[in-house]
Amino acid sequence: MECTAPANMVAPMLRMPSEICISTLPGFVGGAKAVGRLATCARGLAADLKDSSGRLRVHSIITCKLASAIEGLERASLCELEVFRLDLSGFTGQLTKQEIERGIRQLGSSLSKASALQVLAVRLASFDTSMERIRLGVNSWEALIRCLGELSAYGRLRSLDLSSFNIKTSRATQDVSMSACPDCTGVQDEALVPSTPRGAPRKLRRAATSPTRGLSPAAAPADVSPTLSFLEALARLPSLEVLVLTYDEIFGDMAKMLPPVFQKMDKLRRVDLTRNNIPKQDMQALRAAMPRKVELCGDDLQTFYFY
Repeated sequence: MECTAPANMVAPMLRMPSEICISTLPGFVGGAKAVGRLATCARGLAADLKDSSGRLRVHSIITCKLASAIEGLERASLCELEVFRLDLSGFTGQLTKQEIERGIRQLGSSLSKASALQVLAVRLASFDTSMERIRLGVNSWEALIRCLGELSAYGRLRSLDLSSFNIKTSRATQDVSMSACPDCTGVQDEALVPSTPRGAPRKLRRAATSPTRGLSPAAAPADVSPTLSFLEALARLPSLEVLVLTYDEIFGDMAKMLPPVFQKMDKLRRVDLTRNNIPKQDMQALRAAMPRKVELCGDDLQTFYFY
């Protein structure tokens, strides 16, 4: 007996107007669940969804969960990833500072290999589980700068969104070594002092980024790795068209450093500085010093605290 079930299932769709099919069906077929179901039914499709190393060929990762973002980067083919968006702004008070810092280090390490990345957006939560303002530690910040430095070498990034990152002047101008310290992998950002017997003098451990005192320039190692600051990393992104730095606690002194950076970004079209701490006069000076083709957003939406 001939099976007519497939024909009966397709018949209602054949009677649908073509404009409805064109506008609606791609949304179902292009969804992750639909593609996953098709892949389990067709070996050829499942093979085409993976690269030679077995990673999924996806063009975008968009999520509001840190764990899924990290897992997605571990399973995705980084050479084909074009869009990465992580929005943790809705998880205020639900993540610990250690979780966020560890996640930023892992994201920075993975995204530095995304040679086709065009859109990078990371919005942090404002507060951690103890309701303390989230401020990244040294290792997490350095991982982020190294990631931007690696992405600048590919010349593909068009949009960059870093929100709630607490980018003050000291952080924006901090020199970061482009070679990661192997001893710093997986450690916490807080400085730890080893325990000593009671009454014995404590020996302080010098930070890896601190210069060694007493050495002349001639005694310094010859193979010093290159360094890069946040502002220098931005200046190395000539392909960037949109820059979003909102809720970053940027003050007027740092705002004055931005125009020379923007002058080096030939394709820059829009800058959003909403909800920072830039005084009106400094914002006006910033607007006057920026290229005319660049749209400046947020000049009337700054945050000030009066004590």
